Amino acid sequence: MNARALIPAVAAAALAFTLVAIAGSAAVAGASTVPVVSANVTGWHGTVKPRAIYVGQGGSPFVDRLHWTHWNATSAWASGELWMIKNLSCTPLYKCPYTHRWVAVTLSRAVHHGAKLFYTRMRWAYHKGGVRRLQRWSLRSGFWR
Repeated sequence: MNARALIPAVAAAALAFTLVAIAGSAAVAGASTVPVVSANVTGWHGTVKPRAIYVGQGGSPFVDRLHWTHWNATSAWASGELWMIKNLSCTPLYKCPYTHRWVAVTLSRAVHHGAKLFYTRMRWAYHKGGVRRLQRWSLRSGFWR
């Protein structure tokens, strides 16, 4: 191969290597800026766009069948079903029947914990008895309270 043919080949290889390096670093940078949500009761285990979010065990309310319409570095929105105990005077709670209704879920206030960015505020908006209700949650020590 002569020198004239070698120069374009080296230039093309250098360009391809540079493009792969830029694309790879952008993917890594993007992965670290996408917030996650703690969707189960195991603390600091994040998920992007979970199907369900659990805030406790044995009688705690939870949201399921979530359909995410928005998810970025500052907020996320979904609709789904809120499941809660039908009658709170029922005991023991883990044996009580649940009722469900439509819910709008909003996540916000992303904060770093280790290498991950976690949403630390969650709001559930729903109707009960014809009245609009809001349930606000705050992520503390990896658990919703």
